[in-house]
Amino acid sequence: MATAALVTRDIQDGQRFLDQLASEGIPVRAASLLKLQNRYKPSLYIATPLVDQKGVTQAYRDVLRALGSLEGVWLAPTDTSLVGENHPLVRDVVAVRTRHRDGHLPPDIGTFGGMAVEEGYVYPPSEAFPGFNLLKQRFPSAEVFTIDLPGDPALPPNWGFHPTVISRVSKVNAQEFEGKPTETLYFVGPRYSRDDNRKQLVFAYRPEGWNTLYDGKSKEWKRVVFEETNQPLYEPADFTPLAELKSPPAAASA
Repeated sequence: MATAALVTRDIQDGQRFLDQLASEGIPVRAASLLKLQNRYKPSLYIATPLVDQKGVTQAYRDVLRALGSLEGVWLAPTDTSLVGENHPLVRDVVAVRTRHRDGHLPPDIGTFGGMAVEEGYVYPPSEAFPGFNLLKQRFPSAEVFTIDLPGDPALPPNWGFHPTVISRVSKVNAQEFEGKPTETLYFVGPRYSRDDNRKQLVFAYRPEGWNTLYDGKSKEWKRVVFEETNQPLYEPADFTPLAELKSPPAAASA
C-alpha cells in the first residue's frame, strides 16, 4: 500500500493549529508531526499538561475545539494524538530541537517518542502569543519576531522582570532595531521555555508601522496621533538595551 510523505502543507497546517492553541491559552510542551510505520497519513502528536490535569477526554475536548475554529487545514480529530508531559515524546522533541535546527528527523532515526516512525518533523516552541490570531485577522501583514537570548547561567533567573525588559513592554521601537524600521516592532514581552531553557524576547512586526491607520481615500497607511494629546497610538521607546541582553555579561577579572 502506498503511503503519503510529509509535505510542506502538512507541516504548515500543523503549525497553524499549534498557533491557535497558543492564542487560546492551551499549553503545549512539545509537538511533532510523525509518519508512523504502516500508517498512510501523518499524525500530529501534542504533549500537553492538560492530559495529566484534566484527563484525556477533557483535554481532547479543549484541543479539538481549537481545531474546529480553523478553516482549510487537512488535520482532522483522528489525525491528532495527545500525550502527557511524561511521555517519551517530550524528551525526544527537546533532543531534536537541540541537534537539528530545521526540525526534520534524520532519515535513519527508526523510533521516536517510543514509536516506530518513517519520518517526522519537530515543531519549535510556538512563536505565537495569546491574541496573535485575532491580531493577524485585523492586520494580515503582522508577523511574530523573536530574539533568542543566552541560556543559563548567562542571564539571572529574574531577567524577564528586569526594568530593562518590563519598561518596554507594549511599546514600539523609536529607532531602527534589529533591521526593522522605526515603529514597526511592538514588544510583546519576555518568554521562557522550561523544557529547553530557551529565553526569548517576543515582538509583533508590522511593515506599515504600529502607529498607522489605513486611509481609504489615499489607499495608504498613514501615521496618526490622538488629537487631544498629539501622542501616537503606541509609545515609542529605545529598544537598544534589549539587544544588549543577547550578549552574556563579561566574566569578572581575577
